Amino acid sequence: MQKAAEPFEFRYHEQRIQVQPKLVGRDWVYALYFQDGRLPLVISQAKADHGGRFWTSLPEGRLAEAEEFGAFVAHFESNLPSVKQLSSEPLRLFE
Repeated sequence: MQKAAEPFEFRYHEQRIQVQPKLVGRDWVYALYFQDGRLPLVISQAKADHGGRFWTSLPEGRLAEAEEFGAFVAHFESNLPSVKQLSSEPLRLFE
């Protein structure tokens, strides 16, 4: 089941980046939309073999951006509602 939370935004180098959090299964993924025309980026945290966590892009290939923007997104994670508070919606990452 996919569920959506309220979108948020942050500023990065004078650019506004809009973020749409989506709960997919038990994991949050974040679709990032940029003003500078680059393709949207979907990021999530993954578990490393040694037990730590890291930010990655979905699909893989934009790891540097995922790590950079994941640090900003992490500041908003504590504001996300619990799973029970969300309404069900179809998963639309690139609306």
